[in-house]
Amino acid sequence: MVEHTDTLEGASRQAALARSLPLFTRLWLNLFGWMFDRVKFFRHNVELIQKHLAEGAIIHVFQYASYLEYLILNHFILKHGLAAVPYPEQNWLTRLWRRFVFARSMQPRAPTVEVKAGEQYVIFLQRRGSFLTVLAERQIDEIQRLIDLQKQTPTPIFLMPQITIWTKRPVSMTRSIWDVFFGNSLQPGRVRRLIIFVRNFRQAFMRTGEPMNLTDWTSDAFAESGKSAVKEIRWRLFQFFTEERMAVTGPMTRPRTWILESVLSMPEVQATIKEVAEAEGKSEKEIAVRAAAELDFMAADYKYSFIVMMSSALKIAYQRLFNPLVVDMDGIERLRQLLKQYQVVFTPSHKSHIDYLTVSHLLHQLGMYPPHIIAGENLAFWPMGFLFRRMGAIFIRRSFKGNKLYGVLLRSYLSRMLWEGYSQEFFIEGGRSRTGKVLMPKFGILSIYLDAFLKNPSRELVFLPISIVYSRLIEEKSYGRELAGGEKQKESTKSLLKVFDALKFRYGAMHLRVGEPIFSKPFTAERGLSPETITEEQRFSLVQELGYDIIYRINQATTVTPMAVVSVALLASSRKGVTQARLMESVEIILQFLRDLGAPMAESFGDSLYPIAEAIEQLKKQGHIQSHIIGNDIIYVIVDSHRYALDFHKNSILHHFVPTALAALGFASFKRPKVPLAQVRERSGFLARVLKYEIIFSPQASFEQVFDKAVDYLQEKGGLVRDGAGNLSAADKNTQILPFFQALLTNFLESYWVVASALRNLVGRRMAQKKFLKLVMEEGKKMALVGELERSEAYSTSNFQNAVNSFVKRGILIKNEAFEDTSVTILPTSPQLTTKQKKKLAKKRDVFLELAQDYNSESVLADVAAELKLYLRKE
Repeated sequence: MVEHTDTLEGASRQAALARSLPLFTRLWLNLFGWMFDRVKFFRHNVELIQKHLAEGAIIHVFQYASYLEYLILNHFILKHGLAAVPYPEQNWLTRLWRRFVFARSMQPRAPTVEVKAGEQYVIFLQRRGSFLTVLAERQIDEIQRLIDLQKQTPTPIFLMPQITIWTKRPVSMTRSIWDVFFGNSLQPGRVRRLIIFVRNFRQAFMRTGEPMNLTDWTSDAFAESGKSAVKEIRWRLFQFFTEERMAVTGPMTRPRTWILESVLSMPEVQATIKEVAEAEGKSEKEIAVRAAAELDFMAADYKYSFIVMMSSALKIAYQRLFNPLVVDMDGIERLRQLLKQYQVVFTPSHKSHIDYLTVSHLLHQLGMYPPHIIAGENLAFWPMGFLFRRMGAIFIRRSFKGNKLYGVLLRSYLSRMLWEGYSQEFFIEGGRSRTGKVLMPKFGILSIYLDAFLKNPSRELVFLPISIVYSRLIEEKSYGRELAGGEKQKESTKSLLKVFDALKFRYGAMHLRVGEPIFSKPFTAERGLSPETITEEQRFSLVQELGYDIIYRINQATTVTPMAVVSVALLASSRKGVTQARLMESVEIILQFLRDLGAPMAESFGDSLYPIAEAIEQLKKQGHIQSHIIGNDIIYVIVDSHRYALDFHKNSILHHFVPTALAALGFASFKRPKVPLAQVRERSGFLARVLKYEIIFSPQASFEQVFDKAVDYLQEKGGLVRDGAGNLSAADKNTQILPFFQALLTNFLESYWVVASALRNLVGRRMAQKKFLKLVMEEGKKMALVGELERSEAYSTSNFQNAVNSFVKRGILIKNEAFEDTSVTILPTSPQLTTKQKKKLAKKRDVFLELAQDYNSESVLADVAAELKLYLRKE
């Protein structure tokens, strides 16, 4: 009964506040109120209005004259108990009523002489532009009149810009006959505005900008600047309208053919066509035709209707697959502000094929323009290639080394699209991570974007790291198979259809967090570099630093999930099983460590351990672990064939633990009770260099700083003790701390040990890398069977490949590339084609490995393996 009374009182108050409005305005509000309710009017808008009404008068500013938007604003203002806003000039129906019924004309109801705090008015910057609309009388400049009024009153006057976004559909630069007769979509006539409203009111929203206090433009300080207050205010208002619209609908679109023709006509492309024609002994026309075909296959063909279709389907699919879908809304708001002002390149983590669609889907659902996405040519198969291209996919080759024409076309196309205003997305890791770790950066596409900035340094380019984390991965089984040495299945329509089987299952939570953006201008300037004078060597170094910084920020944005915490705790034990008590002890260590570090924790974490218990139950249901009740104890046992799945979750947050794990392993490698700090630092530093392709440290800190911080933590938690002479020793209490951190990198060390043990196969010989990796797999399988490997997840093709790269980096291995000409002449199929024989040119790339001269003996290689064995608990 109380609620009913409150509702009646609220409705009565709203009706009373509306009585100051003309009859027809009240009529429209009552008639269309149920539709206006569907338009989103954000709480932030109301808070801004309420706050500034208490301080002064508010002038609501719309870009275009719109009685409809005025009605919507009044609807929500009245709904929140605020006084109605008068219309600056009455609509045509009210004007006719006043003239013919009351025989009097309508006077403007904008402020003229005096304003008071709490009053509200509306002005329009531009009148309707369609020739079907009634031409308005020439108006006095409203802004100038308000400035003059502010000079006469002590009450602050706030200009509060308002914009209604009716649709997310991009605005085309091409004018249609519909635009000519009924106004364009930005400034429609009455008929078109009504149609737009009826079609889109359910998805429309009104945004309020930050108010501008006119006292700032009437002050003596501003007068001394010599600037025009009217021009400054108008520029800021138009900037707000443009930026808000840009964030939602993206740039005004041009025809695809115009984009492609403009790229092909760029001087760099034309010069390359001429150069390739001379090199191949062909005409420029032939090479130009080839360039056009390459560009046509590469380029996106963005269609808004396909985005709507895709997003609608994904909304249903994601609701079924992922529960909850957790989005970092603070980060999304930061992203919204970036899209208004800058060209943005999204750099999300890449663990699943779903990543291609996730960012675009969420941005569209949240009212922002989706980016164009760089994808591999392997995804261009029919029908998905057709669909992806129209959702903004740009299909590129995995490698185009030596193909100068393709490289120039790609650089030119991406740059053109970027500076046309299209945000873009690429996966800096190059491919999906099968291990859960964010992979080392690939620099090819990144260098193209950085070059685009260096050639246009006046325009800011922002790189935005994004982390996407899954409680359970759809590709979980296939990843485990590939890591164990199985062949990767090629993407095809048939393999895609298998994805629909995933809809039968639930995959838990998906977490998306936005990392800290990197602005190209300060990033370059902070390193003392100038785009005008940068050398090729400095540019190469800058690209690398940028790539590693992006990966680091993705890691820092990665959400810590209960599944990841439990996986770390389970895999930290070297035994086959772990008691519940020991498991929970490890969980407490992990949670305390991560909270001390300030890592982003999943919202489900609280004071209770319920999320941990729930994660354990999920692992049991998925068959990853088994539980055995023996007496009063519960023993959890990891199913050996499922260790890859747990390792995937563990690796998603491993980066937080690496510095402390290196310090613990550096101490443990001496296998004696007391060790000088300097020696521990040296051993830990060596291990960090060995595991260079597994870990990324903070770009802002040296290894010494990271190491010292880790040792301080181990001391604080009672794992290590430092005496006055600077020696480290294990503490008597909390003995679980050191073993826990030492165990976190064991599987990587065992993987590298396997590769070191297999290096003897290269003594005195050169071998294809693929063949050597097969020998490594055999070596690992043998070591696992005889019990030399504690962790079956150490048997990993990914770890083995990184170990090879590490040995190359350390100068133990030498890697050479060889290209075999596999040109094929395609024979004619009929006599008519004898003069049209075609030659398919191709080069097969092989990578060969051999030992460096100083390591080309089994005794030296035994020492290399022994170095790694120091860090393992081996006899």
